[in-house]
Amino acid sequence: MSECNALVALYNATNGYAWKSATFWFNPAVSPCDWTGVVCTPLVQGQRNVLRLLRGSIEMTGPIPPEIEDLQSLEWIYFAINNLSGTLPAELGNLPALQILQLNANEGLGGQIPVAFYTGLQDTLISMSIGPGNGCFTVPAGAPAGMVPWLNSVAPSWDSSCS
Repeated sequence: MSECNALVALYNATNGYAWKSATFWFNPAVSPCDWTGVVCTPLVQGQRNVLRLLRGSIEMTGPIPPEIEDLQSLEWIYFAINNLSGTLPAELGNLPALQILQLNANEGLGGQIPVAFYTGLQDTLISMSIGPGNGCFTVPAGAPAGMVPWLNSVAPSWDSSCS
C-alpha cells in the first residue's frame, strides 16, 4: 500500500493529469504494476514491488516528492527530459536498491545534493545523470571528504551547469 501511495504522490506532485502518457494510472481495474512506466518484480508470495520508474519526456512538472522513499525495491529512476523543479529530496538516499538515477534535462532541478545521497547510495548507485540541461548542483559545506570523488565517478558531469 505504501508503494501505491508513493506513486500517487509522484503523480500529484508532478502534475500527472497533464502528463503526455499516463495510461492506466488510477484505473481501479488495473494493477499499479501495469501503469505506463512502472515496472515491477514478479509476483512472489502475493506481492510485487516497483523496480523501475520510467517516466522520461512526458512533461512532468514540479518537485520529486519525498514519498519516493517508500519504493524500497526501486533500482532505476528515469525522469529525464521533463520539467522537474526544486532540489533533490534527501529521501532518494533512503532507496537501498537504487542503481541508476537519470534526471538530466530538467532545467528547474538543482541546488545542493543531499549528503544522504552519499551516505545512503554510495554502495549501490552506479550511474547518476544530473548534468547538462539542469540547474546548478553543489555539495553542501562540510560534506564528507569522499562525496565529491564519489559524485565524479557516478555522475561525471554533475557540476557542468555551475560556472
